[in-house]
Amino acid sequence: MLTRDEFHAAEQRITSAWHKGDYSDAHAEIGKILRHGSAEMKAEALYLSGLIKQDTANLDEAQQDWTKALTYSASGTFLQQNLEYEIGHVLEQKGCPDQALDWYRLALHTCAVGDEFAADSVLAAFLRINGEDISEPDRTVIEVAVRKSWRVLEVPGDPDLTDLPRTITRLSEHLSKSVEQIVKNSE
Repeated sequence: MLTRDEFHAAEQRITSAWHKGDYSDAHAEIGKILRHGSAEMKAEALYLSGLIKQDTANLDEAQQDWTKALTYSASGTFLQQNLEYEIGHVLEQKGCPDQALDWYRLALHTCAVGDEFAADSVLAAFLRINGEDISEPDRTVIEVAVRKSWRVLEVPGDPDLTDLPRTITRLSEHLSKSVEQIVKNSE
């Protein structure tokens, strides 16, 4: 079994190899984690594997990795939400909006019932496909995800739940400005 330190070192090697375009080294490291890592480590390794495959336009294989990663990921975690979002995103890229929307709904539900994390990307993706007509069952989960995302991203004021599309756009804008400010401060 890999220790946490060994896992983090392997993650760094994976990321480094990926950014250098050395996919065989990255996948070799992922293989080691899949053989010797905990369930959580396997889920994270498969998440990275899917990102690498998506980056190289292997969408079907990326989707397979993320689907497999879900079997290892803990329920209600940010990783689970990311996996569900990425599967939806791939399905959207492959021209399957109804299936993508189903995965975005799962990701929103994970945010609503899970740990403290934001779902800004999922909310934006949901709106992109579904438009502004939000059904009552969707509205309930979206409102919870919006409130939680608002709190996590520390958006000033309260979210306007009477205009969810505008509020979701405001969330995205706030996050973009926050990232820009962090980049500016680091220069």
